[in-house]
Amino acid sequence: MLEKVITTRKPIFIDGERRSAVLISIEQWNAIQDKLRPRVPSDL
Repeated sequence: MLEKVITTRKPIFIDGERRSAVLISIEQWNAIQDKLRPRVPSDL
């Protein structure tokens, strides 16, 4: 499953009876974190 996420760059959705999850690559996670991280005035 990990290899598929890394090579395809597509998330894997995991649905359980009570909970759900999404598996993404670390590169995708880091890109999301960079976009969500608040910018300080010195970054502008």
